[in-house]
Amino acid sequence: SRATARITIGGWGGRGALRGRCELRALQVVRRPRPFYHLSPGDVDVARRWVARRGADYDELLWDCGVGRPRECAACARGTSTEALFDLLTRLRADLVAVRSGVADVIEFKPELGSQAIGQALVYRELFADDHLREYRRGSAVVVCASARDELVAVAERLGVTVEVV
Repeated sequence: SRATARITIGGWGGRGALRGRCELRALQVVRRPRPFYHLSPGDVDVARRWVARRGADYDELLWDCGVGRPRECAACARGTSTEALFDLLTRLRADLVAVRSGVADVIEFKPELGSQAIGQALVYRELFADDHLREYRRGSAVVVCASARDELVAVAERLGVTVEVV
């Protein structure tokens, strides 16, 4: 039901081909409550408010989702734990991929809307769509923030990015 949306940390427990693509972080250096351990402290407050308001609208929440191909590690032997750790630490990661009826929205959380967040949402949506075209349909690029300047909201909307202020 909508009231019990499944929360998936790092993609584990997701649909077949998605497993292993959105990995659980191997090292948790900064102590933050799950599923927010990958976010900066300012992002955590924004994410909590969004989840309280909108989280139940989605069927599945994939936190800290790796998108695109990992960087190459010239010094890493293929198939080793060093290569896997390098992949975890250098891969681009979307804060959240929220899925509703097979449509995947890529969401970035920031205390304040900025050009970096707009760009991240756009790029991560496209990379996720390229990786998971068979499992999910392309959804929206979304930036959730605590505050936003009107001029940046207008630019984001022209670029097709949804801005939610919570």
